[in-house]
Amino acid sequence: MQSVRTTLTKRDIARALFARLARPKEFIKAWALWTVVFGIFLVFIQGAPHSLVDLLVILISASISALISVGASLAFVLMRVQRKLKDGDGILGDHEYEITDEGLRERTSVNETLVSWRGIKSVVRLKRFAFIELVNGSFHIIPASSFKSSEEHACFLNEVQRCASREQNI
Repeated sequence: MQSVRTTLTKRDIARALFARLARPKEFIKAWALWTVVFGIFLVFIQGAPHSLVDLLVILISASISALISVGASLAFVLMRVQRKLKDGDGILGDHEYEITDEGLRERTSVNETLVSWRGIKSVVRLKRFAFIELVNGSFHIIPASSFKSSEEHACFLNEVQRCASREQNI
């Protein structure tokens, strides 16, 4: 069976969350949605634009407001997560992940859990982190630096994805 050991710090979690939340595609979707919301709000407050200049002012104002809003939201989430994490809570510290026939086993200083293969929703690989997303909305974070090589990193995650996909198709 394949396994990996890692030690998660507050900094690892903050970096991983930032990497996950600030992905260009997701960031642009959030920014575009908020731009539309702010644009509608500005039109509601000021009335319909009467000229091209008025429309341009509304679009620029909505875009800048949305950018500030999305950036502030991201900063708020990161700060909140940083404040909530504590040593000894099972999130920070040593983790061991092992691929077994039954599922993905995680061991920490406070618990040992087994997530069946059906309980894994997806495996997302970013440059510095891997996220194993569970169907309940939580996820495991595994820094790429936990592996001896990028090949070992890919092999472990591919095996998790293969096992989870096999169970989803049964």
